[in-house]
Amino acid sequence: MMQPNGKAVVLAPFWRLPSHVAVYRVERFVRWLQGEGVDVVLVRASSRDFVEQTPWGTEISMRDPVSLYREPGGPPLPAWRRRPNRLRRLAAMAVLTPDPLILWARRAARHPTVLEHAAGARWVIASSPPESVHVGAAALAARVGAKLVVDLRDGWLDEPLRSLVQTSRFHRWRERRLERRIISQAHRIFVTSEGWRQQLAQRYPGAVGKVGLLTNGYPPDGPGAVPGESAAHADERNTLELCYAGQFTQSRSTQHPRLLLEPLWLAARKGGRAACIDLVGHLSGEDVTEIAAWSPRFEEAGWSVRTHAPVPRAAILARLRRASGLLLLSASESAVPSKLFEYIPAGRPILAAASPTGALWRLCRQIPQVFLTDYLRPEHSSPVLSAFLAACAEREPAYGLPEQFTERYLRRRFLRDLELAPDDV
Repeated sequence: MMQPNGKAVVLAPFWRLPSHVAVYRVERFVRWLQGEGVDVVLVRASSRDFVEQTPWGTEISMRDPVSLYREPGGPPLPAWRRRPNRLRRLAAMAVLTPDPLILWARRAARHPTVLEHAAGARWVIASSPPESVHVGAAALAARVGAKLVVDLRDGWLDEPLRSLVQTSRFHRWRERRLERRIISQAHRIFVTSEGWRQQLAQRYPGAVGKVGLLTNGYPPDGPGAVPGESAAHADERNTLELCYAGQFTQSRSTQHPRLLLEPLWLAARKGGRAACIDLVGHLSGEDVTEIAAWSPRFEEAGWSVRTHAPVPRAAILARLRRASGLLLLSASESAVPSKLFEYIPAGRPILAAASPTGALWRLCRQIPQVFLTDYLRPEHSSPVLSAFLAACAEREPAYGLPEQFTERYLRRRFLRDLELAPDDV
């Protein structure tokens, strides 16, 4: 029987919301810690307070005062809370810093049940967004004398997704104070791209030694393509099938469908094999209007553009494996789309429209499977598009699986930075 190797408290308010992308990252942390004999205590948001023992450790559910995160099948909201209210949400965002979940985070950090189970913890770990989890984690770590581990899936002040941080100097000043205090207290800081690491280092030079790169990784349900699923590819079809999975403007305000469609349209005008572009995911009204404006241009060139509603995760992974090629867009300088790590294991060519100075470009320029094109200069994309479409027509392109995004590699980096594994990664 494995001997106990310390205790870790993980703040994960969205733990039972499987659609939340951060759950996959936190699930890995929990699994890796458990595998090293660490006693895991996970604190999540709920509509009531209770404690459960699970196969991996202790799960503490803490009532969320503003009911942002609730367990499936929980009691219904009061009548006045059932309808979304934009004015009420804006007011909450303006008053509660850094976000409305701060009420839950502060309550969890001082609750007697959490303090009892966290006693003697070696680490307190939180992953954002939302950034309020770090405020709660910092307070809890200080109370129990634990090391604070900060996992920043996105930038906090760098390329913020919340409009108030973008437009209000006062809110940015308040959050800068919070960020500075938490970065100062943190024992280890994980970021998901080199871009985030560089920006954080510029703002806090003294924290450089604390910051480690821990990218997202291949899906936990298996990194390899399913044998035989990709057998009927482009050489047996009259039309190439190109698939884009995800959002556009609902992901980032700078992400517009035209940034991806324009280079493809230029390729379509050159003639050659026809293609169908499938866009699968949540689309805003603005996205739909923009796509509709581009569709006639593609039809004139013999191509087509189709939009599809979101599908379950297992279905989209299977669809990626069946496609002739995959489409990716990143209009961010620092973010690396999490979709990349589902695209690569599908084994199909990937066209990535990105900035040559951005994190996605730097990460992928040594990966033969990814064909990079500058979304701001689509007129220069012809050679890349020709190579991409030729690869899409191949039955089984021979692409290796980059080691740095595997479970094994990321696990060793995480455990090394928590001083649970040798310093050899």
